[in-house]
Amino acid sequence: MQGMKGWICIENLELRVVIGTWEEERQRPQTIYADIEYRLDIQRAVETDRLEGTLDYEGLSRRLREAVSSTRFFLLESLAFFIFRLIYEEDLVEEVVVSVRKRVDFADMVCVKLSSC
Repeated sequence: MQGMKGWICIENLELRVVIGTWEEERQRPQTIYADIEYRLDIQRAVETDRLEGTLDYEGLSRRLREAVSSTRFFLLESLAFFIFRLIYEEDLVEEVVVSVRKRVDFADMVCVKLSSC
């Protein structure tokens, strides 16, 4: 078997970030939830059962939390693109889907979703 492709999904990744267009939103970090999917060649990981053949999702989650917490955003669209770009720049990643959600007064949640496919 050659070049087995697979998707790795991280659901409901909790992020703390200063985000919003209103001054009161920007006073302290808010909780944002991210769903992340990335496609890569998992053949080596499947054959060796070793982390070196894939993209470590725990390490990626930690890096995303650190990067997001040290940045400020006005728009969910900007935050989604920031996360999207960080993942897409990883060597093994071929495709990415990112959605970010936050609680709002007028609905349970609002979501922005970006996709490379």
